Amino acid sequence: MAKHQTEKLPRREKVCNGGIFRNGFVAFGIAISLFPYATDAFSFQGLINQNYKNALPRAHLRWSVLYSTKDNASLNATSIPYFVNPRDTPIEPTVSISMSTIETPRDIQANNGENVKDSMFPGILKLASMHCASQALSTAVRMKIPDFLGEKTMSVEELARLIENANPSNKGLDKEERLPCHRDALLRILRLLVTIDVVREELAEEGQGFQISPSMSMGSSFRFSLTPLGLNLRTSPTNEVSMSSSILHWMEEPLWNSWLEVPDYIREGGFEDKEDTLLPFERANGAVSSDDYYNQDDHPESLKHANDFVRLIHEHELKAVVEGFDWSHYKNQRLVDVAGNNGKLAEAIAESEPSLDCTCLDLPSVIGSILPEQQPKNVKLVSGNVLSPDTIPDCEVILLKHFCDRCMWFDDQTVEILRSCKTALQRSGQINPRTDELQPRRKLVIADAVLPDCGNINEQNELSLYMDTMYMLVGRERQRTRSEWKALGEAAGLRLSGIIETGVPSCSLIVLEPKDDLSSAFQ
Repeated sequence: MAKHQTEKLPRREKVCNGGIFRNGFVAFGIAISLFPYATDAFSFQGLINQNYKNALPRAHLRWSVLYSTKDNASLNATSIPYFVNPRDTPIEPTVSISMSTIETPRDIQANNGENVKDSMFPGILKLASMHCASQALSTAVRMKIPDFLGEKTMSVEELARLIENANPSNKGLDKEERLPCHRDALLRILRLLVTIDVVREELAEEGQGFQISPSMSMGSSFRFSLTPLGLNLRTSPTNEVSMSSSILHWMEEPLWNSWLEVPDYIREGGFEDKEDTLLPFERANGAVSSDDYYNQDDHPESLKHANDFVRLIHEHELKAVVEGFDWSHYKNQRLVDVAGNNGKLAEAIAESEPSLDCTCLDLPSVIGSILPEQQPKNVKLVSGNVLSPDTIPDCEVILLKHFCDRCMWFDDQTVEILRSCKTALQRSGQINPRTDELQPRRKLVIADAVLPDCGNINEQNELSLYMDTMYMLVGRERQRTRSEWKALGEAAGLRLSGIIETGVPSCSLIVLEPKDDLSSAFQ
């Protein structure tokens, strides 16, 4: 964002150790994206298989599978006790625990003081074990299990052979010399992936290698395939970035270990202006900041994962801006993308609504560095300064994407930026000289993260809170709530007309308009 700083307004002194996130691309933490799958009303139902093709009970968790096999005709007399034949042994529910049926402390007090700890135990245990799903996902992606499975259905044995063949340590070795894949560990990881809807399991049909053995009863009788979610974790054969980049980046050791340092950071990190105050990332990585850690010389693989991730976020945010706002309301009108860098976002909007007159405004040093072959189509490039309203072309809509971030400006500076945009909108007049028609209501659209206000957290907006907390690891400023965005607009003489949720937690659309705008037409 440094390239967007203005000459009139000093950039805030505080350094943002955002590293690779400096360009306003928000971190998409995979542990967070798993949360909706892992919290089915804090019910153990979320821990069981969601994807059986063959009919098996779903609403119960088996606590014990220890059955005697003496009377099982399919096994001989030497069979190992406690072995379960998944075909011949009926699966009956033994325990059903749901947090929806667990009494609250008030209920318990009314019921003769039943022990609240016993009632809350399943929910707490599940919360404490959520990291297991994240780590299982990381294991699968690092081992390329989604690539091996593809669109096929495989047994553990079939998948294990593929893993053995791909193991670099086994290259050039005879079959008997190869390092064997740990089948049981693989099975357990696959079944954990079932609980988060990444993998689907089913009983093998006759003729699909179904067999019974004391050591691999489940591994030989169950087969696994990818769900639609799992299919998106495959490595892309084209130039398209795989969604697995978010796992490879966020579950990597430097960021994962940073969480272990958060308690000390909270206790000791309150001196924000003190040079020796270390961020969680720095505490976990030998006092090295995220800016310095991700570089080609020292950590090229980590840098690749980070860059792939940023590119993935950028693609989703661009689509969110283009599709989230109804640009057709502004047919034959004028749009200015302030601090639009190379104009690619304005180009995408112009492609979506060709009648729009689109302009990209940035500092002269930025506009001057754009090569001829990088010029955006159907977009005018204009040099200017957001704090000089007379340099902003006349328009009906101004777009600011990740330019008002707290990481860049103090709140009073942000208000000054918004006032400058308001002045440019008001100066544009009510009649569009291109059409001689009354303009639609003039808008300032800010594409940025929006946190829920206190008391308004729900399943639809909780991901933005998780991601905002992860910014803390690398020193990024806290994102603003809906009320804070509204207050900033009010201070600049702008009215909050709405916030559009795009489905991308890093990029909602905050829509502001001048309070004294008397033009009619569209809201």
